[in-house]
Amino acid sequence: MSVPATSGEPLSGETGTRESTLPRTVGRILPLTLLWLVAGTGLAVITTRVRDWYAMPNELLNEHRAISVAQTLSPLPVLHRQFVASFDQLYPLLIAPMFRGGDVLDDLRNAHALNAYLMTSACIPAYLLARRVTGSQLFAYLIAALSVLMPWIFFATLLMGEVAAYPVFLWALLAFQRALVEPSRRRDALAIGAIALAFLARPQLGVLAIVLPIAVAAYEIGAEGRPVGHVLKGALAKHRLAGIVYAVGIVAGVGLLASGRLAGALGVYGSTVTGNLVPHGIPKSLAWHLASFSLGVGILPLVVGVAWLLARFFRPPGRPEQHAFACLGATASVAVLIQVTVFDLRFIDGLVLDRYLIYLVPIVFLGFVCALRDSRSHTLALGLVTFVVAAGFAFGAIPTQALAGVNSDAPIQTLYPPIVSAAGSLGSARILLAGGTIALVLIYLACRRLLSRHTFVLVFAIAPLAVIPYLSADVFSYFFHHKGWSERAVTSPSGASYSWIDQKVGPTADVTIVPYPTSSDYLVSERVWRDYEFWNKSVDRDVQLSPAPVYEFTNETFPKLHPAFDPKTGVSTISGGPWVVEADQETRARISGTVVAQTDVMLIHAAQPWRADWISSGLYDDGWTRPGKPVRIRVFAVPSATTAQLRGLTVGIRGPDDDRSRPVSLTSNHARWHGSAAASTTWGSVSVCVPAHGYADVILRTPAREVIPGDLRTWADSSGSRIGGLFLSQISLADEIGGSCRPG
Repeated sequence: MSVPATSGEPLSGETGTRESTLPRTVGRILPLTLLWLVAGTGLAVITTRVRDWYAMPNELLNEHRAISVAQTLSPLPVLHRQFVASFDQLYPLLIAPMFRGGDVLDDLRNAHALNAYLMTSACIPAYLLARRVTGSQLFAYLIAALSVLMPWIFFATLLMGEVAAYPVFLWALLAFQRALVEPSRRRDALAIGAIALAFLARPQLGVLAIVLPIAVAAYEIGAEGRPVGHVLKGALAKHRLAGIVYAVGIVAGVGLLASGRLAGALGVYGSTVTGNLVPHGIPKSLAWHLASFSLGVGILPLVVGVAWLLARFFRPPGRPEQHAFACLGATASVAVLIQVTVFDLRFIDGLVLDRYLIYLVPIVFLGFVCALRDSRSHTLALGLVTFVVAAGFAFGAIPTQALAGVNSDAPIQTLYPPIVSAAGSLGSARILLAGGTIALVLIYLACRRLLSRHTFVLVFAIAPLAVIPYLSADVFSYFFHHKGWSERAVTSPSGASYSWIDQKVGPTADVTIVPYPTSSDYLVSERVWRDYEFWNKSVDRDVQLSPAPVYEFTNETFPKLHPAFDPKTGVSTISGGPWVVEADQETRARISGTVVAQTDVMLIHAAQPWRADWISSGLYDDGWTRPGKPVRIRVFAVPSATTAQLRGLTVGIRGPDDDRSRPVSLTSNHARWHGSAAASTTWGSVSVCVPAHGYADVILRTPAREVIPGDLRTWADSSGSRIGGLFLSQISLADEIGGSCRPG
């Protein structure tokens, strides 16, 4: 391992001309490029095995924005043909070329292959940063390798923003480090640009805007050793461009805050800067986050690496490059850890979403390597970090049951159940993890004293290469051996069976879906509608037929259409595209048009402008009758009718799952039907005389009053129960039009 260069020497150790250093520069670039290509190709072998999507609705969000970019060539974030203030647009832009042609199955495979190269490109800034900090090519290659061998590389199998955000974060750190050590306008501009790019990759990385000035101040104070006021004034002089940009940003931020527009300026992530920013339980949750994250990097590298960063933040090392990294690494680690902890406490009820901690992996490993090579002790900081991590394991919310699959927001949670199982109980697992943390640190300290310097550094530097790939392999193994949320194997292309809509109308057609339960299980219906949207490029709009938000199987980020139908004519207030997909079980309204294909849903070539064949009232949104309330089904005349016409209406009716029958009747202005409904479906039919340019009502009545399943309008409501009557499984208006009639 090479000896670190002094601050006055080139990192390579040469003092020759640019011509003499060029071959050596090329000699460093080629192996690094080869490392990236080998890592990317190897990872692509794994990622292209994935033929299904997994992380809902994040992948759907990124896929549809990429499809919009590919089809319109506009870089703006567009969902459902509307601009959305979702500023993490970098990743959709990068994968958009993969969605230019072909079907989604092929596009998905190509995107997964690209993911492998995008995410492993992080080894390049990781190498460059480590080379500057350590002055050693060997250590730089070690950090580069560990940056792509870590368990979170699993994200390359998903259409997730971390694929692009991870390398961008490292480029930002490299830009920061250079700006600290060798300040100039150009380097300030690169650092500011890196913050902007990081924000576009992942808005949460806007925290880097806080990291940079704190790191600059800490670096200058530690380097100068003069009164703080003089040092900060000098720092502002060195970073004049950055100071101007920050001053403008602060003024703009204050103005937005005063006008109440700050949250809106941050788009869909605006809620993260409003509300309670200091939730209860931060210290305990912070310890649990640090402990859980440490498990993914082998525990000891985090404890030692973070301790070194904290120690050298206050006691600068001799080399400026290391001092700058210590200031940056310590500030970034604390800032990101607090940010994620607060977010998880506010929105996730304390669960550790280690997905957002991925960015700290190279910082931790580089801090660990610096600690191994540092002759000065950092015992106090080491004791503090050891205590926090051990406490996190002792009191954190360790999952004990085997998970249904890898949690795409918290892949490290996958590692806990096997540990609990091997330990025999949760208490034993806590002792094992907390005690193991302390034992590892004691072994580290003992070896530091007993082994020769060279042997100590060599053994502990290589140790992560034996541990980290094993942890990563464990996450991948669990991922490939368990079904995804769709109850399909991730290697199975069977999800593409939903792509028949694209095959029928073409990938550039304008198709609107009308989400509605297709099953008595809310999650099954959710999966079905998300699958239809994911596997069809043409599905690019979403209709809400109910006044209140229901069946939001795609979250609130996806814009919705809200049509209303004229109660006299059935004409819609909104005219969507020419193609509509409705559930066969839909009981709220039927958009008029010709059914050209049908499975569990109907593909309708919709009449223009939109209008309804029929609408209903008096039902719960999911088709159950309300107790004591009649159901009105209003049938509208076809636009071409010049006289009253006879239409046939059929209703599928069933009761709760028991052996009892409940009376039910249908009454129109032309006929009446009486029957009874039990657990199996009963079909009731009546003819109705519909006047030209008007409507006629069919009334369904039942005295049934029962405890029925929870409302399927939301997941929370579906788990309860309510009072209702009978379930309408289908409302069907015959396409055939009878002769003229006279309403009774």
